[in-house]
Amino acid sequence: HNLLRIMNNKAICSQETYETEMNKSTYLQNARNQLNIISCSACKKNFTSQGSFETHQRSRKHKQNVVRKAAENVRRLQIQKVKEAGRNKTIVMASKANAGGEESAVPEDAQYCTACKAAFSSKKDFISHAQTEKHEIALKAAKLAKERKDELDRQDQIHATVNDDDDDDDMEVEEVDSDEWEKDDADAVVVQQVKDDSKPLPLSVCLLCGKKNANLIDNLGHMERQHSFIVPHQEAGDLEKLQNYLGEKVGQRHQCLECSKEFSSLRACRLHMLDKPHLAIRFEGEFDQFFDISKIMAQVHLPYKPAENEIFAFPLPNGTFLTHRDLRRYFNQRLSLQTFSGIKRLTGSVTAKAITHLGKSSEGKSIQVLRKDNQRRARDINIMYKIKDKKYLDVAVSANKLQKHFRLQVINAG
Repeated sequence: HNLLRIMNNKAICSQETYETEMNKSTYLQNARNQLNIISCSACKKNFTSQGSFETHQRSRKHKQNVVRKAAENVRRLQIQKVKEAGRNKTIVMASKANAGGEESAVPEDAQYCTACKAAFSSKKDFISHAQTEKHEIALKAAKLAKERKDELDRQDQIHATVNDDDDDDDMEVEEVDSDEWEKDDADAVVVQQVKDDSKPLPLSVCLLCGKKNANLIDNLGHMERQHSFIVPHQEAGDLEKLQNYLGEKVGQRHQCLECSKEFSSLRACRLHMLDKPHLAIRFEGEFDQFFDISKIMAQVHLPYKPAENEIFAFPLPNGTFLTHRDLRRYFNQRLSLQTFSGIKRLTGSVTAKAITHLGKSSEGKSIQVLRKDNQRRARDINIMYKIKDKKYLDVAVSANKLQKHFRLQVINAG
């Protein structure tokens, strides 16, 4: 390189200058090559010449990749269009909700979600909230609540129609002057509506949904299958009187069957019992007059006659005991009882036989056999342990010669 520079009347360069110039030339050459590279975005390949690129474009694989790329772009545009339409729909629904609601402390451009009962300061936050899973769950819950409300309204209308038919036979007509007709029209409508809502439910009408069944038994079966409402001890109770009382309590007084909470309408009472759910009644308390306690208690059979002093434990047929919680520390004890198999393992078969025959022979002879056998067995065990210890000692002493790293103990007699 320096010879060429001398021939060209140039100064001699150092090693560092030579390496710097060579690096510059390599970088420039790579840059020129990068400028000449032609890329195919569909196939994600690079070509150094125009001819090779045109040959690739005429290939079958390139055409397949172009078609696939176009299909992906179309699909992406469709998904984006659907998302945009859903976003616009949520904006319109939120605008309607804001327009129909009362003025609040949030800004004018704020959005309100009726399903989640939450306000947002901007449309962007509301759109982000509308795309969450929590919002979808709230929408489904609101839809189910609306369907249940519509069903209860329909059942209330059917119940009111049935009551109107029943009232036609007992209706009394009162002569009133024509001047008082217009005055009493509004009051008559309100009184009639309150009267319709305060009628006891018939025996064949469901207490929870208002469905009319064939008879009382079918009605009880319907409430058990559809609403999990079970009347306890049906064989020991007067079902007809009980159903009349329950129909009066729900239909006329609008009270819950379990907690006896009073509501303003039949629909509100049913919604309370279904949503809690309060779907149970007790045969004691206000309902004990409809059940025969003697028939219920006659079904309880004890495995044995309890003693007079057994007042803290109530035995059940399966062998367990019902007792007070303060006594659980004693009932949770697991005492190990000594069995014949354990005695046999300790003293041998002869002792076990002697123990099993204690009742068949005299007491003194059995105890004597047990003592002699125990003495003989204890003597044999002591002899066995002595022999075993001697054997262990012999093995340990004989193994000392295998330890070569220990120095021999030589006693110097001189």
